Amino acid sequence: MKLMFSRDIETSILGSILIDPQYCMPKCLELITAADFYEETHITIYSIMVKLFSENKPIDCISVLHANKELPVSYVSSLSDSTNYTIKNITNYVKELKELSLQRQAMYRIGLLKQNLEAGAVVAEEIDKFVQDISDLKIKDKGGVVKVGKLVKGVYDKINLGTGRGVLTGYDNLDFQMRGMKGLVIIAADTKIGKTTFALNIAERMSKNGKNILFFSLEMGREEITERLLAITAATDIKSSLLELESDRHRMGDEADIIIGNIKKQRLEGVCKLSDYGIWIDDRTNTTAKMSAVARSLKFDIERQGMFLDAIMVDYLQFIPSTLKDQREIVVGSMADDLKRLSKELGIPVILLSQVNKDSHKEKRKYRATDLRESARPAHTADNVMFLFNNPEDMNDYTLSCVANRHGMLYDNYFRFKRDIITFEEVENGVDKRPAF
Repeated sequence: MKLMFSRDIETSILGSILIDPQYCMPKCLELITAADFYEETHITIYSIMVKLFSENKPIDCISVLHANKELPVSYVSSLSDSTNYTIKNITNYVKELKELSLQRQAMYRIGLLKQNLEAGAVVAEEIDKFVQDISDLKIKDKGGVVKVGKLVKGVYDKINLGTGRGVLTGYDNLDFQMRGMKGLVIIAADTKIGKTTFALNIAERMSKNGKNILFFSLEMGREEITERLLAITAATDIKSSLLELESDRHRMGDEADIIIGNIKKQRLEGVCKLSDYGIWIDDRTNTTAKMSAVARSLKFDIERQGMFLDAIMVDYLQFIPSTLKDQREIVVGSMADDLKRLSKELGIPVILLSQVNKDSHKEKRKYRATDLRESARPAHTADNVMFLFNNPEDMNDYTLSCVANRHGMLYDNYFRFKRDIITFEEVENGVDKRPAF
């Protein structure tokens, strides 16, 4: 078994700091902590060095020994005498130490999972904790300080090529306003308004343009979701069976054969199109930790085929279970935070559906970003917060109102809902009438 620590690396880092603390300490603090060292003596020495540096005090053998008189004098003194390292390689030493530390932490979590399962712990809960712990290790290992000069050329190319925008929804006016979906996007609506159907319309349009979508359905089963997608794709009524259509021939008159033939043709074409679309459905009652694991696994599988996972949809926030025992407001906020981190880690938008707070119905006013059911925290986490509602005077006239946008202006977009084929079509001019509560 590979030894997951290196005394040479640890002493090289500590010795380099003693030789040139002003050069080496900033590079160390950027990536490692005392906990990344393996040997107790080295943990103590590095902790002292960090404290001295934060207090703007000199870091040398005398200062370190004075801070902890139990340290072996000869050993501390020998650290800066080594000829096996050079301070110019401090960055490499730090990276190697961090890698060894991550290996140890991963193995510790694997051992803890095995121990807890053998002790009779609930399998699902332990796996959730394990997945989240491993994900946190990965996230903590990302990032760091990068000079803007190394980034600007790539950003410039993205702007010119148009690839720096988010994922387009397929609705022209909405895409013009949003410049594509980025980060965590919340679409909220009252009960039975049609937020799931609206999200499926977006998913269908994205897939039609070659995008791959992972749809987490916590409310509906995968067959029901597929049925709705088929209706949208085929652009025809799919509620009536062929037997029912045949029994209605007398109402169709002389054109019965043509009508039934067209419906059959549209349904078959819809099946063919939908079969080629990159939409994956997971209808299990997933926690955010499980969703993250599923998304990472699918992303890996898709990339092996030369494609990309482009967006994640979650239907919906209030249905996501949690193992946390805190107040519901805190739990819901934490789940939104998890999904925002997932979006950042994978570099794709997460479209999160949500219910509206019932208290917002008591006032006749426009929706606010904080009018989300159970917790206002997700609104502060999200990149975009939008509310979907219809016109009380015409239930098929819809408005999608953006009330919070980290990337630009606020806006309203208008849609016409065709109920027979459950399709939202964008319209140029709409009647922006807020619900009369």
